[in-house]
Amino acid sequence: MFFGCLASKRNVCRVHSLNHDEANALDGLTTLLAAWVKTLDKESRSLCDQVIMLEGRNSLDDDPICMFELLAIPKERPVMQFVVHCVVLSETLEPGPCVCAEPDYPFELRMVDRKWRLGSTAGNQFTTLDIATSDELCKFLLSLKSDWTIFPIATAICVTRPTLIDMTAFGRGEAFLPERKTTARRKPVPFNLPKEFDVGDPVLFGSESSAPVSIGFETMHVLRMLFLARQRKILICLLMFHQTCVTISSKL
Repeated sequence: MFFGCLASKRNVCRVHSLNHDEANALDGLTTLLAAWVKTLDKESRSLCDQVIMLEGRNSLDDDPICMFELLAIPKERPVMQFVVHCVVLSETLEPGPCVCAEPDYPFELRMVDRKWRLGSTAGNQFTTLDIATSDELCKFLLSLKSDWTIFPIATAICVTRPTLIDMTAFGRGEAFLPERKTTARRKPVPFNLPKEFDVGDPVLFGSESSAPVSIGFETMHVLRMLFLARQRKILICLLMFHQTCVTISSKL
């Protein structure tokens, strides 16, 4: 069932078989299908009874086309789905085409069978259900129309038939619209300074702090002596530097 590029776990390679726009469109449609599957509970995913109608248009004025698919096996790692193609049966129980207009409800659906994919084309007597991956399905859909919508279909197995591949469709639900992800806004955290740093008006605090302060005579004398000691140290350093220069010049 798996074939394609070995560089990724995707059934249809986005790098070697599609251009940038086609790859984005395929990712968008497969993401929509995966979002619908995610809304189903675990039991609904395992019962293999979920049928959807995919309605495709190129614009709002375009005549829509439809395809009916049965969710067979949903996978989570990697995220992908296996679906079974279904066709509408006529009054004589003859299967119609996979792509059709939406019929009036109720109507009969049948799962499509085909030759075994891994068998030889000559003399292949083995048949199986026409199963496709979500990548294969979405790539085929985008080759027909650009915009697709998912509608869930209410169905039941036809108990009067000697087969389990026939179903009766009773009606369709509302169009599936994925929930938009919204990022919750963070509440602003109040920033309170410690009381030691709460100085009020900074301009007023600075002017008050820089006001002249009266000091006593003894303090003034100590400051003067420190200033003179620093000046003397600088003078001694200059004299020593001058003496060194004179000594070097005399030797030269």
